Amino acid sequence: KGMSIEGLTFEVQPLQGVAGALFGMSPTQVEKVLGPPDESRIDIQEDFANLSEERFVTSRKWQYNDLGLSLSFTAPDDRPFDTRFRSCEIVNPRAEVFGIQFIGLSEAQFLKALASSQLPETVLCSDLRKLCPDDPEYDVREYICDQLRITFWVEQGVVASIWVADEWRSTSDIKERPGIHFLG
Repeated sequence: KGMSIEGLTFEVQPLQGVAGALFGMSPTQVEKVLGPPDESRIDIQEDFANLSEERFVTSRKWQYNDLGLSLSFTAPDDRPFDTRFRSCEIVNPRAEVFGIQFIGLSEAQFLKALASSQLPETVLCSDLRKLCPDDPEYDVREYICDQLRITFWVEQGVVASIWVADEWRSTSDIKERPGIHFLG
């Protein structure tokens, strides 16, 4: 199964990748870095636009339980059959963003760490507590650093996960990155 980094930290590189896997890598390339996923799911779409019976993979979700990572692969706009690593959700408390381990911090600790970090402006985007103030299921707040495509999820007063993503839309946006290879 997938790689384990028990006791080790790994770096989240905004707009670049996580744990050595770079945004824009194919599933095969990510597997060479992280090993096979513990769980995987694919979404299939039929090509109704061209009235053909062709089916193709539109997205993949890979779960690495020991790493606390959930990776998403989708296709760039200009290559609908070529899924690439585009975003991930991290629940591993050893994940570092600019040298800070945010997951597991209380919201107050998170805000203090955020203020002293290298992260550009990060704002409270949504507060589900306002929808149902008496329901603990809705004790969720979302802080977003749009410039670096990072979202911090605070659940019941503690940073529970971090979502990071790339910003490319076509293969020309990522061709020059080292470690990224396209076929054909």
